[in-house]
Amino acid sequence: MTKEKIDNNVDLSQEEYQEERIKVESVLSKPEAGWSLFKIGDTEFWLSYLMDLPNDWLDTIIFAYEHDLPFVLKGECEPGFMYCNVNDLYVHIYYEEHHEASYEIYDSNIINVLINDFTKYIDEWADWGFIRYNEEELKKEKKRLQEKIERYHILRERRMKREEERAKEENTTVFINDAGIDFDDE
Repeated sequence: MTKEKIDNNVDLSQEEYQEERIKVESVLSKPEAGWSLFKIGDTEFWLSYLMDLPNDWLDTIIFAYEHDLPFVLKGECEPGFMYCNVNDLYVHIYYEEHHEASYEIYDSNIINVLINDFTKYIDEWADWGFIRYNEEELKKEKKRLQEKIERYHILRERRMKREEERAKEENTTVFINDAGIDFDDE
């Protein structure tokens, strides 16, 4: 019933709104043997090493953040591809034409969750894929991922400050999430 209300632009009560949101604490599992489990709600896909997932996804997040854009993350599932469209706190996931799901993230946001997943398993993500690095190359790859994660944190901090200043100037309350900014006029 609530999905129908959303589709028909009917205002939801606060209780209905809370019921539609989900809490996400992790999206990507620890990479093992070139695979990582992507999971949001009851939707899950095993993602393969055939794509440079950590670098591709971090580059996409950083670009979207720099330009204040929604974004799509693509994952190789063997066979097929999984796509995760992120816009504000709303996530739409689809697997080619066979599966589709939409979620509103509760009490967190997908970008921070992904960044935390990459940070938590940084050693494993540095060794992602079928190329086995020697120790020196592994250190370089880990440093490259850490630099991208740090770049995200710098951009996030700048964005938060900019939006807080804007909210003060406009006498509004700002609700900052990493995929979008919402303002509530006072």
